[in-house]
Amino acid sequence: MADPAGPTARDLYADAAGAEDTEGSAFQALTDGTRVVLALVVSLIVALSLEAWMRVILLWRGRDEVGRIRTVNGLFQVWGRASFWVGRAILGLRVQVEGRVPDTGRYFIVSNHQSSIDVPMLISIFRGQNLKFVAMEELRYWKPAVSLALRVGGCAFVAKQSLGADLRALRRFGQELHRFDGSALIFPEGKRTFDGSILPFTFAGTEAVRATARLPMLPVTIDGLWKARTLRGYRHIVGNRVTVRISEPVPFEETPRAPRETYRRIEQEIRRNMDEIRRRDARDQVPRGPR
Repeated sequence: MADPAGPTARDLYADAAGAEDTEGSAFQALTDGTRVVLALVVSLIVALSLEAWMRVILLWRGRDEVGRIRTVNGLFQVWGRASFWVGRAILGLRVQVEGRVPDTGRYFIVSNHQSSIDVPMLISIFRGQNLKFVAMEELRYWKPAVSLALRVGGCAFVAKQSLGADLRALRRFGQELHRFDGSALIFPEGKRTFDGSILPFTFAGTEAVRATARLPMLPVTIDGLWKARTLRGYRHIVGNRVTVRISEPVPFEETPRAPRETYRRIEQEIRRNMDEIRRRDARDQVPRGPR
């Protein structure tokens, strides 16, 4: 297994390890609503531009599968980092990464899910892992740059209409990850939280990916974004502290034939991390967005 040791928040954001990343000072004079509109406009321009580039380069690559994969991987990384910069610079998100970010190596990342910002944020943090996502079927089309990258970049879609069809898609996803030199990411809650609580994990899909990808599982806890579950809620996270806590990886070989207990421990650890983060923020009186 790859060495889990890697850069800390200092390496990622040129801050002290564990310190907060802040880039929103240039936009603080704007109202929260204006900042949200500006962030959405910039994000859309970035996505449309990358979609155009992606289509041109995919046509140019033709049947060169290796070249096409590298193109999609690289442009999806650019989209993730650019979108995350928008969140930090324009929305003023103060991101704190706790734990060790792997330098290299492939993992199966299991995370709670609060907002669409989760995706570009995790792409940016785990930039050495080349993340591939399990996505909802409705994301297959109509999302500039994202839908195209998901379709041709080695990601999986689940429709939640047929469990058998979804499990077959997830097994195929796990089996083909190595072609894309990818790490898997799944949100086992299956949807975003409405109230900030962690929803019950569903593990049939998680096991389908784990058993076929054969990668170490890396639990991740996210907090500070749940009020941005929809676009209307983005104004409630302007200036928020966002915490991403990375736990120790669970080697594939240490997961038993009946892995439900391992999954239960991962779910409990993410819930415990969430409680600790919120107690700390309440103690520190961390300001959050307007209510």
